[in-house]
Amino acid sequence: LKLDRFVFASSVAACGFPRPEGPIGATTPPDGHHVYAWSKRLGEEMVTALKDELPSCIMRFGAVYSDWCEYPPLYMFLNTWLGGSWKARILAGRGASAIPYVHVRDIVSFLKTLLVKHGTLDSGEVLVASTSGCTSHLRLHQIATRFFFGAARRPVFLPRPLCGLGLVGMTLLGRVTRRMPFERPWMYRYIDQAMEVDSSRTAALIGWTPSPRLHIERRLPFLIERLKSEAAEWHHRNALAMRRGFVRPGLAI
Repeated sequence: LKLDRFVFASSVAACGFPRPEGPIGATTPPDGHHVYAWSKRLGEEMVTALKDELPSCIMRFGAVYSDWCEYPPLYMFLNTWLGGSWKARILAGRGASAIPYVHVRDIVSFLKTLLVKHGTLDSGEVLVASTSGCTSHLRLHQIATRFFFGAARRPVFLPRPLCGLGLVGMTLLGRVTRRMPFERPWMYRYIDQAMEVDSSRTAALIGWTPSPRLHIERRLPFLIERLKSEAAEWHHRNALAMRRGFVRPGLAI
C-alpha cells in the first residue's frame, strides 16, 4: 500500500498501574494484567516488530468521552450516583480510584496534528493522547451531584473487603437472574488505585496538548446539563455505546 505511516490505536490501560517509577508515559512497557491490556500489548508488539519495514506510530488514548458521555464506565457511574438506587451514595474504598479522561474533540485535534507532523517521528514512536494526571471517582461524584442536585452529596465509603464480598454477591445474583451487573469481581484489584499519566513527551514531539476547557472536571457540568435537558437522547446514545452486538441503523421499533 506504500503507507506513509501506520497508526495503531492503543490505550494507557495497556500499562499496569500504579507504577513505582511514576506516571504512565510513552516509555512505559505495556504490562497490564487485564484482558484488554493484553490485547493492546499484543497489538503494540506487532507494530514494534515491523517498525523497520513499515513506518508506524502507537497512540495510547486515555478514557475517551463526549458531551453525551458515551464512555460506558462513566455513564454507569453517573446513572448510579444521580439516580434513586441504593448504591447512589456508595463509593468503593476511599473513592480514590482514578483514571485519565480525554474529550473526543481533543482526540480529533490530536489526530489532525499527527497527520501534519508524523514525518518528524521515528518509526514505532509511542505517543500518549490523554490529559496528564488522573481524576478520582470521589472528585467526579462531588462535581456530578453538585450540578445535578444543587449541592454535593456526601458519599458513603465502603471498605475494600466489603466491596469484594459485594462484587461476588452481585455476580452470583446476576447469574441466577440472568441480569449481570456492570460491576465484576476483577474490578476489585483496582479499588483506590490511580492510573496517573504523563503526556509531556507528546507535547514535546508534535506540539499537542489537551484543551484545558475540555478537561473532565470542567466539562462534566455540560454532560449533566444534557442529561437533565435531553434525557431520552442521552440514554439512547449511551445505550448504543454500550451495545456490543451489530445494530441495524435503519431499524426502528
